[in-house]
Amino acid sequence: MSKNDELDVVLQKITDREDWESLKEVCKYEALDIDDLTKQGLVKAFNKEIRRNYGNTLKNIFRDEYSPDYSDIVKAVAAKFKITVPKGTLSEYDIRCIEEQLLIVILETTKEKIIKEKGYAAWEDIEKEASDSFEAIYKDGKISLDEYEEIKGKIISGGMLATIIAGKLSGFAIYMLTNQLFFAVSRYLGLGIGVAVAGPVIGKSLAFLLGPAGWVLTGLWVLYGLGGTNWEKTIGAVLIIGAFRKKQEFVSRLK
Repeated sequence: MSKNDELDVVLQKITDREDWESLKEVCKYEALDIDDLTKQGLVKAFNKEIRRNYGNTLKNIFRDEYSPDYSDIVKAVAAKFKITVPKGTLSEYDIRCIEEQLLIVILETTKEKIIKEKGYAAWEDIEKEASDSFEAIYKDGKISLDEYEEIKGKIISGGMLATIIAGKLSGFAIYMLTNQLFFAVSRYLGLGIGVAVAGPVIGKSLAFLLGPAGWVLTGLWVLYGLGGTNWEKTIGAVLIIGAFRKKQEFVSRLK
C-alpha cells in the first residue's frame, strides 16, 4: 500500500551488516546475496520479501514491494498469538506495543522449553548470566544509577523475565535487560558470541532462535502451516523488525 510505513521506515534505518544478515536468516532468504545490493536495494528486496511471505501467490502477482501494508501483517500475527489489537488503523505506537508483546511471548516460550528439557536450574543459570551482564553494563556507565536501581529492585522481587513483562520493554534499561537475557539464552544454546562483544544482540539472537534451526518454536509452526501465508517467515520477520525498531529507538545511547 504505502511506502514509508512502519516496516519500510525500520528497513531504511538499518546500518549494520549484521542486522541485514540476521534478517536474511530469519526470512530464510537464501537467494539474496547481501553484497550484491546497495542499501536501497536491500530495503526494496526485504520490503518485497516480507510482504510476499504474508500474501499468497495469486495476490502477489498484483502487488508491488510496498503491499500489503505492514500494519495488516502485524494484525494477522497478533491474532495468531491472541494478542488484543485496537480497532481501525494501527498507529506506530500500536505496532510497537504488539511487537514488544511478541518478543515477550518468545522469551516465555523459550523459558518453558528450556525448563522442560533441561530443568529449572538451567533457566536460573541463564538469568544469572543475564543479570551479571546487566551489572557490567551499569559499571560501564551505559545506564544511569536511577535506571539501574529501579530495574535491580524489580529483578530481586520477581526475576528477570517477570521484570521485562512488567516493564513491557519500556525504557532503555528494560531494553538492555531484555537484550542481555536474549544474549544469555543464545549463548546457553550454543551461539558463538563472546561476552565482550555482546552489544545489542537481540536481532542476532532471534536469527539464531528462529532461523533455519527454529529451536524456540519448533512444533508451533505446524499450527500455522495452512493457507497462503508462510507463517514461519512472517512471524519471524515481525519479531526481528520489532527488535530492530527498539535498537533504533535507543541508537544514540548504544554508542
